Amino acid sequence: QRQNYFVRHYSPAGLLGKHAWELTDFAAALVEQAGQRVHRMSMLERRLTVQQALCNLPTELDFVPTVTPGLVRHLLHIITELKQAAIEPQEFRRIVESGKNTAFSNYDALVAVVYERYQDVLLSGNLYDVPGVYWEAERCCREDAPTLPGNASVVLLDGFDDFTPSQERFLIALSRHVEHTIIGLHYDPEPNRADLFTLQHKCIERFKAADPERITFQTEPA
Repeated sequence: QRQNYFVRHYSPAGLLGKHAWELTDFAAALVEQAGQRVHRMSMLERRLTVQQALCNLPTELDFVPTVTPGLVRHLLHIITELKQAAIEPQEFRRIVESGKNTAFSNYDALVAVVYERYQDVLLSGNLYDVPGVYWEAERCCREDAPTLPGNASVVLLDGFDDFTPSQERFLIALSRHVEHTIIGLHYDPEPNRADLFTLQHKCIERFKAADPERITFQTEPA
């Protein structure tokens, strides 16, 4: 929408190619330009993968559930949240085996097994869920000097209120390969309005580790 508005109102010369991306599409394009084909799994494929992971569970598990569509959806939701939080299967396994969360230890052990099997299927089949796209894009940015989609030298992100940890790690890694990474957040710094912009405030705090320059633009009142 921003790109279309810009073209219609300013008609700049030589504005060719795709310059506006959805963030996941941009990350996937970056991975593909690094030579890795990205097959993004459908929801059905992901559910079937979790369902298959529930077959022939280890006998040492104390909790072996009846497999239902609701259980599959619930486990997939948990796995997605773990991946968005940038928690890999090995790390989650260590947390479970540390015994710090004894109230849910039996269920956590089940999640650990299913998560490991789910991730093994993705890695062996060169398959990607959405968080996995960001994991691979971050790896490309950390290990090499990636060729960015459109040979971008400036990345402008607009329309966000918050980012998942997986997205944050990708953006921080990406920022080392461009002249500028600019993030536009709709935010009011007034303390008496802080409760209305909690997500944005937390986002700003988390990105402080990247030592950003913070610029405030006052929006004209309606």
